[in-house]
Amino acid sequence: MKMKQEMKRYARKVKGKLTTVFDPDHLEALARQTDFIQRSSSKLRGKDFVELMTTEMIEDPAVSLEGLCDVLVDLNPQAQMTPQALHQRLNPYAVTYLQEVFQWALRQQLEPSANDSHSGRCLRLVGCCLKTAPNAAYMQSWLRPLKAPAVAPAARR
Repeated sequence: MKMKQEMKRYARKVKGKLTTVFDPDHLEALARQTDFIQRSSSKLRGKDFVELMTTEMIEDPAVSLEGLCDVLVDLNPQAQMTPQALHQRLNPYAVTYLQEVFQWALRQQLEPSANDSHSGRCLRLVGCCLKTAPNAAYMQSWLRPLKAPAVAPAARR
């Protein structure tokens, strides 16, 4: 029981930090740039999807699609979806969008500030492994922007 309370407390702290990293306007622009959001009439916003797939899943990572739809309505009442519709949105465009979001957030954290006195070492994420890299410039070059995958309409799920 105590472990569960600790996890919830930790999840709230992480959620608070993550929501300050993501700029809603930039998230919306990235969602359109990666074709995750294609229609101007879409009720689902980039910010909603990022929150749904990150901060809202921290407390219960095994939440069902139905549960995610309930959370989505809490985030944005205009974005009501069925579990099947949400499942269809979990496609290569969503993956590319989230990759771009996390790369952008990582770049923001790696930007050297004027009063930064660190030795210039940073971490390189490779799959599930962490490796040290010589400096932030190397990391930024390694995180080049990804292009949206070429997905033929028939290949969409």
